[in-house]
Amino acid sequence: MEPRKFEGYLEAKYALDYRSINTAVYRRFRELLRTGEPAQQRDGRSLRVCDLGTGTGAMVRRVLQSVGGPLEISALDLNVEGLVQAGDHTRRAMLAGGFRPGGHERGRGGRGVQGGRESGRGGSGSTAGRDSEQLVLQDYHERANTVRFRELDLGKSTGRKRLAAERFDLITGHAVMDLLPLKATAEAVAQALNPGGVFYATLTYNGATTVLPGYEDRGFEEAVFELYDASMDARGAAYGGRRAGARLFDAAAAAGLAVVSFGASDWQIVPGGHGYLRGEAEVAEALITMIHRELSGSRKLKQRDLDRWREKRLAQIEAAELTIVVHHTDLLARRPASG
Repeated sequence: MEPRKFEGYLEAKYALDYRSINTAVYRRFRELLRTGEPAQQRDGRSLRVCDLGTGTGAMVRRVLQSVGGPLEISALDLNVEGLVQAGDHTRRAMLAGGFRPGGHERGRGGRGVQGGRESGRGGSGSTAGRDSEQLVLQDYHERANTVRFRELDLGKSTGRKRLAAERFDLITGHAVMDLLPLKATAEAVAQALNPGGVFYATLTYNGATTVLPGYEDRGFEEAVFELYDASMDARGAAYGGRRAGARLFDAAAAAGLAVVSFGASDWQIVPGGHGYLRGEAEVAEALITMIHRELSGSRKLKQRDLDRWREKRLAQIEAAELTIVVHHTDLLARRPASG
């Protein structure tokens, strides 16, 4: 997907993602930060936060809105142009929500860390890195919150080593862990967390996509989704593949993190009496298009049948007749306060 179109897709799914986040895991996340170790350790200093694969800054906005400041946030991604746009999106959203500007700078220089899926898939990018955007925003209690949008590649061992060398109280990863080497990334996260620090990973894909009503050739559509999931497995054993959501649980525990909460965070795109909710039609169209693009040229499918499937499903979206459920999981873990 072209960068500009991908950015539009990320913004379209912001509200859908928000509705899909597991409420029980989220409540536990809020409780940990309000009463847990990171809050006790702060002693008046800013809470240090790292967001992996920040994309358009969706998780950064949620953290600013839901976690009490002062905060120092490093928002990490591989796409430098995307980082600038993430700064713009975050600034506009937070000012509209009642925050006040405390500063806005670009091209800060320096070095940074970067993520994966929300930044445009693929995991390639410079390991040199730099700050492309910095925001200072005052919240409702006049606490200064600093956000630095930073470049680095967690798909490479050098990027993970640099993440592991830093220290954070909270690390988040929204819709990104299924595109990173799970074991190696979980180990880097565990090393980067301060004792008592929290890791919160949301909407990690976990192996099930359901589209209704059933396709006229059910066997063909089953083959489509099987091949699509198999393309995730083909990235290699280091990655979580189609079951990344479940495998992240084990990877976090193996890295020495204590899993505190875990639950489903499914996309449920269901047209009601007045059609789809905001952004849902765009997300559904993007999903069908991405699957078609991924499988085009496959020797296991006839291209004309795949094209016909795409056109049929897109027409159903246009008519607000298509339901899509995509299974994800949310995970909340923490580094033990001692040991």
